[in-house]
Amino acid sequence: MEKDYRMGQIAIKADEIFLLSALAHLRVPLQSAGCEIREGVTLYLSNSEDIEKILDMLHKYGAVEEQLRKGENPQYANDKMVVVTYQPYYKEERMRAFLACRNYLPVLVVGGIIPMQLYSFPNIVYVDTQKIIFHSTQEREKMYDNFINYTHTHTPDMMEILKNFTERYLRNDEESHLETALLNMANLFYTYVGDCCCEYDTRKSDFILTKYRIRTMCRTMADLEGGEAVLDLVRRALDTFITRHAEIQGGTLDRIEGKLREAVIKKQAILFDDDFYYIPDGILREAIAEQKLGISLPAIKHALQLEGVLVCDGTKNNFTVKKEIVTSYGEVHRDRFLKIKREKYDKDAEISLAERISLCI
Repeated sequence: MEKDYRMGQIAIKADEIFLLSALAHLRVPLQSAGCEIREGVTLYLSNSEDIEKILDMLHKYGAVEEQLRKGENPQYANDKMVVVTYQPYYKEERMRAFLACRNYLPVLVVGGIIPMQLYSFPNIVYVDTQKIIFHSTQEREKMYDNFINYTHTHTPDMMEILKNFTERYLRNDEESHLETALLNMANLFYTYVGDCCCEYDTRKSDFILTKYRIRTMCRTMADLEGGEAVLDLVRRALDTFITRHAEIQGGTLDRIEGKLREAVIKKQAILFDDDFYYIPDGILREAIAEQKLGISLPAIKHALQLEGVLVCDGTKNNFTVKKEIVTSYGEVHRDRFLKIKREKYDKDAEISLAERISLCI
C-alpha cells in the first residue's frame, strides 16, 4: 500500500514555525533539561517556490541566513538560528559538518524534490506548504516576543516546567530528540499563554493540535523517500494522466501511423524504442500539474537527471533533446522530447510505461 505522508486537513500555523525558532533561543536550557537537539534541523518544504516565505518568517523570529563556504562554519552566538538553503553543489560532508555545529541551531532548508544525498539525514521537519498559514496577527507576534522575554527573566520557573514535562511525558524511545524538543517547547509556550495571557482560554486545545502537527512534521528521510521519491512521483503522475486522457497515444518509433501519427503532430504521443521513452515536455507538465503537488517541473527534471533517468544534451537548464521522427508515410518531424532511460524508469515498477500505454489506447 502506498504511503502518504502529507499533512491532514489541519494547517500548520505560524505557532509551529515560531516554536522551531524558539528552539534556538532556548537551546542551552533544553540541553540542561535533557532535550538537546543533535545534528541540527533539516527543514523540508513540499514546494521550493515557498522557501522565501519560510525564510521571511524565520528572519522575523531572529534567524540569520548564511551560505556554506569552504573552511569554517558560520560563527554566531548560542541563541541564534543559522539558516542555509540547500544548493545542488553542496557536498554531503560539508552539510553534515554544518548541521553538527553546537554553537547555535543550524537549519538546512530544502524545497521540492528530496536530493538523494539527504536521505540519511536526521531531524527532518516536513512542511506541506499547501497547508501552511504564512501569516500571524500583530497581537500574536507581540505574544511571541513576550514569551521569549519571559523565558529569559523566569529561568528557574521555565527549567522546572521543562524538567517536569520531560520526565512525565517524554521518556519514550519513539520520540526523536527533535520531536521531544518541539513538544517541550509547545508545552512551555502554551503554559505561558494560559498563565500570562488571560484573553486566551484555548491553551489545551491549541496544545493538542500543535502536538498533532509536530508529530506529523517530524520525519526521517526513510519515511519521505517512500512517499516522495521523484521517480515514484513521476510514474504515478504519468500513469494517472495516461489513464484519464484518451487522446494520449503511444507506440514504437518504427511504426508511426493512424491515430499515433495524429497524436505525434499534436504532441500527444509517447514514443519508445528498445532503450528509451520519448515524452513531450507538455505531457509531463500537465501530468504533474494535475497531481497538484506544488513542486516545480524544473526541480523534477533536475532530480531525474541527477538519478540518471533523464538523458540531456548538455545544454544548461534545457532538459529536452532534439529527435527526428519519421512516420510510416515518410513524413519527417523534428521535435524536442524528454529522453527517459527505459531500464531505469521501469525498474521496480508494477508494469512498464509501454505496457501501461498499451492498456489505455
